[in-house]
Amino acid sequence: MDRYKVKLIWEHFRHKEEDKPWFKLIWQPILIAKNSLISWLITLNRISTFDKIQKWQPEIVNRCPLCLGHEESRDHLFFACSFVQEVIEAVFPPSWGYLPRGGWGAGLQEAVIKLQDCCVGRVLWNATISAIWRERCSRVYGKKIVEAEDLIANLKQIMEAMMLGNLKFSLAVEKRKLWFM
Repeated sequence: MDRYKVKLIWEHFRHKEEDKPWFKLIWQPILIAKNSLISWLITLNRISTFDKIQKWQPEIVNRCPLCLGHEESRDHLFFACSFVQEVIEAVFPPSWGYLPRGGWGAGLQEAVIKLQDCCVGRVLWNATISAIWRERCSRVYGKKIVEAEDLIANLKQIMEAMMLGNLKFSLAVEKRKLWFM
């Protein structure tokens, strides 16, 4: 009886929102939690890109570490950057029709429409977003740089493992960080 009252109090005070359209794209049990977390933070624009850092430290040079040609922001990094476009075009099969252009909002909306109901598509999308962010961080903090071709090969390895239904292999690859080296 006491438990029921606690539930009523909880339901009364908590702020409940409708599910976001991108919820199923990012949060599913089949997805690798680390990749989902990174995708979620990017979706909420809670990542430290140079455009945000420059507000605190104006002397910082705002330049995309992946393409070196534009100012870095979430919208540029996902999916206007030429490096990212090269990765997306090579990783996602043309038959899926997923070729985001223009920035994060358009890319996320297109992913929700075209990939939300495809298990392999959701895994690949989250892995790709996570891999791009990690590569960006590696370049910013002076770690080993992975060229687009190697990143593409590693992501294709994950996709092939998923298409063969071998999730254990995907998790083993993720644990050994073979596709982020």
